[in-house]
Amino acid sequence: MTAPPSALFIAYHYPPRGGVAVLRTIKFLKYLHRFGWRLKVLTLKTRRYVVTDDTLGAEVPDSVDIVRLPDPGPAISKAALALTRKRFAARGFPDVESWWVPAAAAAAVDAVVRGRIPVIYTTSPPHSTHLVGEWCKRLTGVRWVADFRDTWADNPYFVEPAGWRRRWKERLERRVVETADVILANTPQALDAFVARYPAHAEKFVWLPNGYDDDDFVTVPAPRPTPHPLTLMYVGSAGGTRPLDHFFAALDELRRAGVPGAAELEVVFVGPISVKVQRQVEALGLGAQVRFTGQLPHAEAVAEMYNCDVLLLLQFADHGGSTALPSKVFEYMKARKVIFGMTCEGPTSELIRQYPAGFVTAPDDVPAIREVLARLLDLHRRGALPTVDDDDDHIERFSREALTRQLHDIMIGLLTVEEQSEHSDPGRRRWRHKPRANMS
Repeated sequence: MTAPPSALFIAYHYPPRGGVAVLRTIKFLKYLHRFGWRLKVLTLKTRRYVVTDDTLGAEVPDSVDIVRLPDPGPAISKAALALTRKRFAARGFPDVESWWVPAAAAAAVDAVVRGRIPVIYTTSPPHSTHLVGEWCKRLTGVRWVADFRDTWADNPYFVEPAGWRRRWKERLERRVVETADVILANTPQALDAFVARYPAHAEKFVWLPNGYDDDDFVTVPAPRPTPHPLTLMYVGSAGGTRPLDHFFAALDELRRAGVPGAAELEVVFVGPISVKVQRQVEALGLGAQVRFTGQLPHAEAVAEMYNCDVLLLLQFADHGGSTALPSKVFEYMKARKVIFGMTCEGPTSELIRQYPAGFVTAPDDVPAIREVLARLLDLHRRGALPTVDDDDDHIERFSREALTRQLHDIMIGLLTVEEQSEHSDPGRRRWRHKPRANMS
């Protein structure tokens, strides 16, 4: 009987942590298992998650072996732990999570050698996770897939504008690129940026986008009763690096101008929201129109998308938005709702403009935001909001199952000739770098 192919996933973020940072890893594991892989996960054991979602871990089969490295947090004070992490970052390490790299690298090498695992997968941010992969690759010769959920050396959110720290992080990125066998980028813009910086390694880069999981959309709630106020919904965390000042200013101006329907318009935020955002709502007197559900399990958050007319998205250039494409865009599209993206120019704005029911403005353009809101109110009042046909296949190529099939092919392609003969899947293709035209 042929043994299944095996892989080690190295992921700093993993359930019970919730949020978008774990979704890509969880969905890959879920479907790779269905494709016959024997999987092991190396991650962190801690009780200090900002966002938790116990339901996500249940999507991974029990047969997947989870190894959790201890977090030193409980053994030392939070202040001491924070100081230790800051010193790691200040001395040139790529991020404040770098403290786990030595222990994770040792554990990864042990897992690869003892389990005779031929392929490892690392995912970032935190980008220090790729250093675990680098050490493991150099010490064992294992084949390595490095997955960048966000870019690194050209991302202003992770790298200083100048100075020795920037140069050091650029050097670390180059080491990762030179050592890894395959580098995944989740947008065409990120792919192009990598290839432009490392043309000698162009063949290593693969575009493998985020997507949606059909299993999350099995149950569709009954249609909302009509008539009802126009309801806008934002799913995910907001505040901090995703400020809502300009959106609230536009909403307030719309209401003060007496635009029909503006006083009844509803805005729902599903997910963790900063105290600053809640205070802004109170200060502007929008409390009757804005509702916060708090953090919900991912499946419940997806179900909530059906209880609105318009889904909102925020993205900023200084948070890496010029090359990033969040997975919730694909879930928004799968829900077949109107999407209003307040986003910088990049893959997100590009994709929403191609969507049949998409509206886009800059995230800080209050007059433009106000104009789109007024237009949506008018369309809603006339029963003319744009719709997306159920048989529209614009989004189908971004299913998590189809995308994981691409990762399966990539990892099979890294095996030796003898290993490939056991696990090959003929007729599949890899999304290697090609000159980008558009995403349609």
